[in-house]
Amino acid sequence: MNMNFPSQQIIRQQHQNPQPALVIPIRFAAIAVAPNQRYRLQGFAPQSDRLIAALESVMTRFGLHWEYQRQPDRWGEYITIHMQLSSRQQITDIRQAIQSIGGIVNEMQTQYEIRRPDNAPPRWELERPTPCVGCRHYYGKTHGRQLLICAMHPFGYPDSSCPDWEGS
Repeated sequence: MNMNFPSQQIIRQQHQNPQPALVIPIRFAAIAVAPNQRYRLQGFAPQSDRLIAALESVMTRFGLHWEYQRQPDRWGEYITIHMQLSSRQQITDIRQAIQSIGGIVNEMQTQYEIRRPDNAPPRWELERPTPCVGCRHYYGKTHGRQLLICAMHPFGYPDSSCPDWEGS
């Protein structure tokens, strides 16, 4: 007489149908530099080889430079990626490539290059013209887009010595 207890039946079923192995995704961090912008992406991918192949397809399609480094992580593997992009649109292609392999971009930061405002004068205009050095009449402030040198010569004196020069 063979008596099977319910717990023994469950154990036999588990051995006959083993659960799939736990897959720990790899972590990645990528720095992508485009004209006037820098992107930082962080996320997870199911396999490092698939992530590298997906990124390589995007980078070779556009003929772009990139490099990566694999590092051991306490949970598995960590990949750092550096990419040089030629346009801002390519970051969208990179994100889509990561998502196409089942990867997740869980953080993305964008840094913009700080530009001089359109109404700011060029740097050379901010320097005091030679005839105005030491003159008490020098004003040198911008109104709109126009730099005002002084009341007598609003655009500066064209010669090397100004007849209205007075020391301060």
